[in-house]
Amino acid sequence: MSCVMPCAVGVDRYMLKTYLLTGKTDPRYLDMYKESAEGIMNHVIKRTAGWTHTTELSGRKANNVMEHLCCFFGGLFALGYSGLKDELHQPRKHLKTAEELTETCFQSYNTTATGIGPEAMVRLALICALPGTHPFPSRCGQIGF
Repeated sequence: MSCVMPCAVGVDRYMLKTYLLTGKTDPRYLDMYKESAEGIMNHVIKRTAGWTHTTELSGRKANNVMEHLCCFFGGLFALGYSGLKDELHQPRKHLKTAEELTETCFQSYNTTATGIGPEAMVRLALICALPGTHPFPSRCGQIGF
């Protein structure tokens, strides 16, 4: 059974950048970005206990691991929103996902003693690893997906 780790591949980032850097002249890149972004938002992005995170897929089963590289999705969806507002079916969905995912990633750094985030997060448990440092301590007991 294969495992889909969308964050490590990075192809999705190049579709949007290529479309924008070429002056939006080749609609194939727009179509590929839109299809990829919808797939990621519908199957890879998850919302659990108030947190937005990614998960790897093994077949049809999520393994609940969020790689550090997935934090780039926040920037990708923000760029998609700012560069493609008129071309996206649901531009606000891109912005909302960007904001929420970026907050999760920020907290994965902000809540460590060193300020260095983990390479991967499992069930986002690391966000609550340091008692008293989490900005939303009431969420700590609820995290798990």
